[in-house]
Amino acid sequence: MEKNKFKWLSKKSEYGNYDYRCSAPRGYQFITKQEGRCLSKLGIERRETLRGFSKSGKYFSPIIELAISNIEKKKIDKYMQETKDKREKSKEASQKRAIKKAQEKSELATKLGLLEDSKTFKAFLRGDIEEDQARGIGEYMRHRHEDTDYDELLRWGMDKESAREQIGQHV
Repeated sequence: MEKNKFKWLSKKSEYGNYDYRCSAPRGYQFITKQEGRCLSKLGIERRETLRGFSKSGKYFSPIIELAISNIEKKKIDKYMQETKDKREKSKEASQKRAIKKAQEKSELATKLGLLEDSKTFKAFLRGDIEEDQARGIGEYMRHRHEDTDYDELLRWGMDKESAREQIGQHV
């Protein structure tokens, strides 16, 4: 680090702040504390400066910004872009994993002859029933809905248990 890099910002106010309310000299700029979160990671020296006051309600709050050189601002921008790119890649990978998992789940449900949101499929995923049991239940449910009048009986207002008993006599 250069010695006396912030020579232009060397006078502290009576409150111990570097009070600088005009624009920064050539080669320097001010950034917000939010933007400066990564400075210590990058080993960049900075100086907190009082840039003015903002009124919130009936009180005034100081506006504190960080003074850095333009060269260091470029390093920060590069670091922030790299971080953003990493986050986007991670998000994309996470979305791809979620899609792949959903596809595998759908394929498994189809293989067993079950609907993805059925109680039987959920019981199979929890490990409460074996694959053969799930497949058998799926085949029985397919037969009930496709080869019998079960759905028609439900549409006519018959409750599930009575409809199952009635079609059970014909199975």
